[in-house]
Amino acid sequence: MPILTPSKTSTEEKIIQAAWQIARQQRFEQIQMQDIAEKAAVGRATLYRYYQTKEQLYADVTLHWGMRFFQQLNDAKSQPKTPRKRVHWVLQAIIEEAESERTLIRAFLSCILENAATAEKEFAEVSTLMPNLLSLALKKPVEEIPAQALRVLQHILLSGLIGLQRNEQDAKTVVDDLQQVADMLLTLDS
Repeated sequence: MPILTPSKTSTEEKIIQAAWQIARQQRFEQIQMQDIAEKAAVGRATLYRYYQTKEQLYADVTLHWGMRFFQQLNDAKSQPKTPRKRVHWVLQAIIEEAESERTLIRAFLSCILENAATAEKEFAEVSTLMPNLLSLALKKPVEEIPAQALRVLQHILLSGLIGLQRNEQDAKTVVDDLQQVADMLLTLDS
């Protein structure tokens, strides 16, 4: 099971942290690259050397957040014993974390919904988060998890995150939906 570990320079880390902090305070549409450069104490040219667009930057911020989240779950002392309970635990944790990081999730969703082709590579990296989280829960390599099941769960997760952001769904409903679909797709036993 691959452990997600980004190798970032201290400058990239400063930029990511600054962007994360700003995303907690402002709507994605209001965020300016200049504000991020100032918060990170780097020049605009330096910022643009690492990230040509705001979408690329926030895809990387989301990936950074996701890898940190993955590591927290991986390091958890008490994980449920059965695959089904571990999958349910992971899915519940994803939604709880998304609820606590609503502004970051909103920024990420804004990037996706704007279909930011400029951040295609970064979004491809972000799409590895769900497979790695399920790999952690199932204690098996990503390659052994049915690809179609992963795609369906990612789509339902994305739909649930959008519903949470728009206040059209509550967290419990999203978790229940994800857990039911996971049970069906992954044929999990108790």
